[in-house]
Amino acid sequence: MRQIIRILLLSACLAILAVLFPKCVKYPEKDWVKIVTDMKDTKESWYLEYDYKGRLVQYGETPIDYLDDQIVVGEMGWISQKEKLIGATYDLSDGKIVRCVSRNLINIDSVWVEVKKHIHYRWEKDTLFMDSQFYSAKDNRLLRTVAARYVYDSQHRLTDVMSRYIHSEGDESACHSYFYYNNNLNYESNLNMQAFYADREGLDTYFFFLLNESPTHATRALPNYIRHCVNHGKATYVAEALYSMEGEQPVRMEIISEEIKLKARFEFVYYDE
Repeated sequence: MRQIIRILLLSACLAILAVLFPKCVKYPEKDWVKIVTDMKDTKESWYLEYDYKGRLVQYGETPIDYLDDQIVVGEMGWISQKEKLIGATYDLSDGKIVRCVSRNLINIDSVWVEVKKHIHYRWEKDTLFMDSQFYSAKDNRLLRTVAARYVYDSQHRLTDVMSRYIHSEGDESACHSYFYYNNNLNYESNLNMQAFYADREGLDTYFFFLLNESPTHATRALPNYIRHCVNHGKATYVAEALYSMEGEQPVRMEIISEEIKLKARFEFVYYDE
């Protein structure tokens, strides 16, 4: 019922804006994603809503608010991924995200801990740097520091993710993931699909990519081969990425390891033209 009420309110707002500002209203177009479904283990679907500027404002039950110099993302629980975002606030400078403070539930040494996370983002040529500090929400104790680099090629495709972890006890570990684009498969979508396969430390990173915080001139490309680092460098797996396309729109994404284990499966539904 709440979902229906929100859809009706959004439709009413769009109708009013269409009358008041007919030249600036953006209706959903055919390459805009309407529904995302995680099909891997527990089936979960999220209905996506947009404002009159075409910005994502609702991801399932998660609200996304746009202020003058901030983007505020509400709570999201992702059952099959065993992740939970309690909330995130992104600070903007010149229209780009430069900082974020978020609260997440993460797994540290097999224990689920609520953490407060501080992230700074910095672009240098072809590389996005994410420097993060994880603090215990209970006593503000520093739990982990992560320095991550997201590297793009000359076509602005994500090719490497390199992360260095420094744990509270002083132990260090490192991770390196690779993405290959041998099939030269491009796509049309308003969402940045990197959000669904790039390495992340919390759902705040997922929303960073989902909100299209990559180079503005980035090529919309899909990797066909992935070498993923997991568990902070303790293990890796090699996987093939398979896609079902309708025209140039991906409607299903599957990542299957060499051991024939399903690592991810997503389905996407788009707005009708």
